[in-house]
Amino acid sequence: MAEHDWAGLAKGIAWVLYPDWDNDERMTSPEDGDSVQLRDTLTGQRVLFWAEDKGITIRVTMPDDPTDAVRMRSVLESQRTTSFSMVRDYESGRMVPNDQPLWRPVELRAGRDEAAEGGGQRIEEYAREWWTGWRHNAGYRDEVATAIIAVLRDGLRTTPAHLRVSAYSNYGPDQAPRVGNVAPDQPTSRGLPPDCSDWDEFASRLEWVLATLPNVGYLNLSIPGRSLSMQLSKEMDDAIRGVCSTDDDASSREPQDGMSDLGWRWGTPYGLEGMDEFEQWITLPAGTGTAAPTLSRLVTQIVTTLHTIGGAERPSDLAFEAFSNLAGADDMSYVAAELGVPHT
Repeated sequence: MAEHDWAGLAKGIAWVLYPDWDNDERMTSPEDGDSVQLRDTLTGQRVLFWAEDKGITIRVTMPDDPTDAVRMRSVLESQRTTSFSMVRDYESGRMVPNDQPLWRPVELRAGRDEAAEGGGQRIEEYAREWWTGWRHNAGYRDEVATAIIAVLRDGLRTTPAHLRVSAYSNYGPDQAPRVGNVAPDQPTSRGLPPDCSDWDEFASRLEWVLATLPNVGYLNLSIPGRSLSMQLSKEMDDAIRGVCSTDDDASSREPQDGMSDLGWRWGTPYGLEGMDEFEQWITLPAGTGTAAPTLSRLVTQIVTTLHTIGGAERPSDLAFEAFSNLAGADDMSYVAAELGVPHT
């Protein structure tokens, strides 16, 4: 792909999750939950297209670096539109286009986790995601696509060559659509070898597997012969969470200190709040709608834990099990090839 083929990318973005209709004028696709993600390999940020109700919600994530975040906000707040709605002009009585922001900050759900507090800042200053979108029959897709290009080019300062595309639904990964000439993010589609050879490669494989997990999907990682094991899950609220256990939890101070240093918290897993007998090491939620909307930080936490706390020297020391409790979901047999580590 040409390093700066923005025009081709904009044209592809306008067709993302484009609706199909049957002969009775009923929409057959996309279905609620169908998603396409553009991930920037330079910054770890992403643009997510998500089908819901009568249109597509589009979310972009904010960089962690304060300077980069200010630049991104400047791009987002500069983009306005008159295409979304009409408003009555009280002098003439006529309906006229309503000038309004094209992007809006996403406010976290109350109680999602304690990191959601804004500390007295305006939501525009602390929001981790911003959103826009289009209705399925909208005529302004090209305008939104052009805005997304500005976010990628001027906000993230990336290039089309550094983007990767993936697709998934509530039931797991789907075949990635053509979006310009963006390369697929799926590990096997990138030509990675059957066996994962190093931790950086494992991190990129794991991020794709977690991003495309089906709802109520679980990935269990263990180190045969060692005490440490963890379970990573995608709940119905779309957040990715992790729990980790080790035989040393109660008997040794050093593993406890190490887990805390890596960002683990001692507490009850999601859905078991208040049941102290089930306390384990848990992660903060990550993914869309959380204070950590990208998965790169969570993936780093997991990989470092397996390597430094669990004692795995290489990814081939790991074993996994994957399944989903969602009716109709895939058997998740694909995970073996995508992760490149042995099945339990």
